[in-house]
Amino acid sequence: MTTPREATGPAGNEPGWIKLLAVTSSRAYLIALATLGGIAVLPGLLGWTPSVVQSESMEPHISTGDIVLASDLPDSSPLPIGAVIAFRVDERTIMHRLITVNDDNTLVTAGDANPQLDPWSASRDDITGQARLLVPYIGLPGMWLQRGDLVPLIGWSTLTLAALIFALPGTRSQRPGRHRSDHDRHLPATPITAGVAALLSLAMVAVPVAPVDAAFTGSTRTSSSWKTQAYSPITIGAMSGFGAIAYNLIQDTSTSSYQSTIAGDAALTPGFVISGFRDADITTVHANDQAATGAMAAAWAARGAIAQRPVTRTLPAALSGTLTGGVYGSTTGAFSVASSLTLDARGDSTARFVFFTSTTLTMAQRSRIVLANGARAANVWWIVGTTATLGTLTTGTPDVTAVGNYIANGNVALRGVTLTGRAVSTNGSVQLNGRIVPAN
Repeated sequence: MTTPREATGPAGNEPGWIKLLAVTSSRAYLIALATLGGIAVLPGLLGWTPSVVQSESMEPHISTGDIVLASDLPDSSPLPIGAVIAFRVDERTIMHRLITVNDDNTLVTAGDANPQLDPWSASRDDITGQARLLVPYIGLPGMWLQRGDLVPLIGWSTLTLAALIFALPGTRSQRPGRHRSDHDRHLPATPITAGVAALLSLAMVAVPVAPVDAAFTGSTRTSSSWKTQAYSPITIGAMSGFGAIAYNLIQDTSTSSYQSTIAGDAALTPGFVISGFRDADITTVHANDQAATGAMAAAWAARGAIAQRPVTRTLPAALSGTLTGGVYGSTTGAFSVASSLTLDARGDSTARFVFFTSTTLTMAQRSRIVLANGARAANVWWIVGTTATLGTLTTGTPDVTAVGNYIANGNVALRGVTLTGRAVSTNGSVQLNGRIVPAN
């Protein structure tokens, strides 16, 4: 018969399941610590470089204290637009997302949690690596030590020491003359695991790992992610109602036989030149006011959110036929539409069509983009690395039908175009011979 005393733990004053829970939890913690430490250390054998993130602009999934492992980017490799890169600026290393590349080959970067682009201009030579693997939290102890944050460091050290005491065999009391309990016999001894965890834990503190900043460029944070399952939302936002948004110039290039119109507002920032339009040709012109600033910021935010999405299919430069929703990249870095391109939503009005170019976008004379089966112009996005030139007509009635949000780093020229959507130049001008109707 089992007596009440025999049902208790070895000391006779606590149930055996409490010891089981404590030992199991300690070993699980140490195994997790050893696993994360191994993941952070072992890729170094492949030449990957670990860095401890020091700030929060790549939140929520790249956090302070995370270790990011980066591989070298060979000179022969294309620049990874949309990926997270590490690069040197003013004697410090920054880890931000590569948004696009300017005409002068400078990099446009931003932190996922930042509302603005980075203010600096890095080059390819400044890139020290491309982020490949993230190990959460494991860099915190070393960071606490470097910063002199003793309270969390002591707390973590105490917790780890307690886990080692519970987990290592031979540390539990056993009364003379008694056999080990069933609970003891069912707890596997893990001295090697615990020892490895201890060594890796010490390594996280003692071995210097290069710090990397995920630096803020603004005061407002947005929800976004480095991981594929949690992206920043793609929205028109403050661009709603705007047909043209430009950095320095919006110009009507039509002749007297045809007058260009924007059936909505136009925004200029920081420029202020509107040329060739009559008052009746644009609903409202916003030059360097709050609405213009908000519209341009929304364009940058949409572009940054879109850049987080991985390309789902790579296409030849010449677009034609029918495409369903997806994120499309170009085999050459450029896209062109020579005749007709149909975007088929297959009955899903939320279907999104995204087209990335690292260089140019062109549309030929009499070309057109057709929306089918519920596709909406507001859900079509053209992200252009350099210039967008739609159509060829400088006089006469428009003969090109364009659809979507065209966001180009350089100039946007619409030559004989009817556009349902908007034209945005983040660093140049919008020139129009035709008509723009905003799509919201």
